[in-house]
Amino acid sequence: MALDRAFTELLLVSFDPYPGLHEEYFLPTSGKDKKTGSVFIVVRNFDACHEDELIRITMDIKREHQIHFDIALSVVHVFKEPVFAIRVHMEDYGRLHELISLYRKAGVNFQSNRKVNPTLSLIKIRRFFDLENIEDGIYKD
Repeated sequence: MALDRAFTELLLVSFDPYPGLHEEYFLPTSGKDKKTGSVFIVVRNFDACHEDELIRITMDIKREHQIHFDIALSVVHVFKEPVFAIRVHMEDYGRLHELISLYRKAGVNFQSNRKVNPTLSLIKIRRFFDLENIEDGIYKD
């Protein structure tokens, strides 16, 4: 995934979200096979207490705009310091600027961009599912 424009917000990108997963099965991966796992937009002045507010904002954005995306509140440990972030998965990352703008208009404050060197980080993701019962014992998110 290439982000085509410069961002004023701090974005962290995960290129190997499950290290060691394919090595167990001896499946070689080349650099071109690696895909972006997730994009994390670092938020400022945010904590888990505001999670319900973020969910409501997300539901409003999905209802009012034709942007296909999924988010989850996350904590990323950058050089052993925990920072709150919004993990984003999108069909079209070209619309990421628009999505950030919509969250900003709703009152979410993002951390300003700065240089962060590549590093191994612990990432905690809090994910919610909207389950639909398809048939007995089978559910769809």
